[in-house]
Amino acid sequence: MKRYFNEGEAEAIREYLGKLNKGIDLLSDSDVLALQAIVGTHGRSVQEFRLLLGVERRKSRALIGDAPYLNFRVKKHVLSGSTQCKLAFETDGSTENLFEVQQNSEVLISELQIDACYQRTNYVNRKLVKSIQQDFNPLLAGVITVAVRSDGSKWVVDGFHRFLGAKGAGLESLACVFFLSRGTEHEAEVFHDLNSKRTGVNCISMYKAMLAQREEATVSIQQLLDKYGFDIGKNKRQFGAANTIRDAYQRGVLDRVLFVISQSFGDGDDARWQQMFGSSHFVQMLTILYSRYGEIIDDSRMCLVLARMHEEKYQQLAGRHAGTTGSRAAKLAPHFIEEVYNHQLRKGRIEWRYV
Repeated sequence: MKRYFNEGEAEAIREYLGKLNKGIDLLSDSDVLALQAIVGTHGRSVQEFRLLLGVERRKSRALIGDAPYLNFRVKKHVLSGSTQCKLAFETDGSTENLFEVQQNSEVLISELQIDACYQRTNYVNRKLVKSIQQDFNPLLAGVITVAVRSDGSKWVVDGFHRFLGAKGAGLESLACVFFLSRGTEHEAEVFHDLNSKRTGVNCISMYKAMLAQREEATVSIQQLLDKYGFDIGKNKRQFGAANTIRDAYQRGVLDRVLFVISQSFGDGDDARWQQMFGSSHFVQMLTILYSRYGEIIDDSRMCLVLARMHEEKYQQLAGRHAGTTGSRAAKLAPHFIEEVYNHQLRKGRIEWRYV
């Protein structure tokens, strides 16, 4: 039978197990990573290394030979969980392809540490932590990312606020994914990549999900969109800024905003939609106008000036405030009133009040 560990490595394994006061059958993924840091990976992933030791997460499958060596026969196992990999390894001298192996990972919260070198310890979002703590949901929390250093210590790299919320909620463990750390700089690099390269769920997908679960406000919004032949999306007569549409609904002006857009856009082309009527700052501008001056605005007048306004003129007007601080729509609104709505208007003019 092939011996995978030499005498020194076997002794190191025994010493580490004694330090943990654990048997092989009770090793967590982070424990296995720590062992790899001590004796080397032997070209194996965590899952392969675990199988090399001949164990599953909760049940030992190890065949231990005579001291001072530890002899392990690699066997075919089915492990439960979420992280997937495909393995190929030696069994009695032959190579055998193993089907997908799945493995769950959990870590005790009491074992986790925070490194202030790259974590935002001075900028804790207390409100976020409190909300996680008061209504902790494992599905929303997902998995945190934990680094295992060469001494076996475990450090939170991604999921700092979820860790604090779970700890405050009195939880004992968290679902996580581990990686073998090469030091603080490596962890900081992983932290940066996770927080800069990872993409979140866009507002359109969130809107569709809330509509599918029949969330009351979203259903009402969709009914108004349907009323005027609009939708949420990225094509003609679809609004990409779902959150802007929701804001107009919450302010109680969405019906009127959609009415004037529908009447003034008519059967316009894609360019007119994308550059003007379907743009987020255009909808935001109308939302601001109707929120502040809804009792004064004449819808027929608004439809008329918008229908006559060319998208290039609107872009020129909006372009004055591109790249400036604050809301472009809020800065655009008074100029639209003065230069477009009030133009050649004698009665019913709107006097913009700056606050």
